[in-house]
Amino acid sequence: MKQPVAAVLRPQIGGARLLGIVEALYAAREYAPTDMLDAIRRDGHNPYRANWGTVEIELGKGGRKPQVPWLGEVTCGHNPFLVARLARAWSAHDGSGRIEWEDDPRPGD
Repeated sequence: MKQPVAAVLRPQIGGARLLGIVEALYAAREYAPTDMLDAIRRDGHNPYRANWGTVEIELGKGGRKPQVPWLGEVTCGHNPFLVARLARAWSAHDGSGRIEWEDDPRPGD
């Protein structure tokens, strides 16, 4: 199923600012206005915080493979959820006004 594009952001945005933007986009799409107001009144309470994606890394041959944060992906929410990824994007060549993109590869892929 094709998913709508919530926003196109500059790749230079990073850290806490990016997490905050993804949380705001998710809240605007999924929360009722009263829930948004409640989050403000409760000092930023948000049941669905944005989190960095993770990747599995191998520690030596035959070693364990822990999950570590990967700054190329942010997820927020729970069924439905919003995903932000580093990607290469361009305008569709068919004049439709759509964009097309290719996600940056995940480490280890």
